[in-house]
Amino acid sequence: MLLTGVFTFNLGTRVFMAIWFCFLGIGILSMLREGGHNVGLALLIIVGEIGFGLGLMHVGYWISRHDITWLSSVMERALSREKTVELAENQKDYFR
Repeated sequence: MLLTGVFTFNLGTRVFMAIWFCFLGIGILSMLREGGHNVGLALLIIVGEIGFGLGLMHVGYWISRHDITWLSSVMERALSREKTVELAENQKDYFR
């Protein structure tokens, strides 16, 4: 059996990450615009937020690392059940 498809983030996750990175962009632009006032602290916060966002994505990938295997086994079991039911129905017709 060969399965093909695309595994992606759901819409809610994509929207959340888009908003997250937009706010990071706004933070970076405001930091550059601000000039010299607390640039070190602002840079630390921005780098921390980027690191947290990337870490959050990595945790999501790690949690779903077995999804392809699990989904493949579920589909194989479902298809084998269909074959079993089909065989059983054919046998019923044969013995009538």
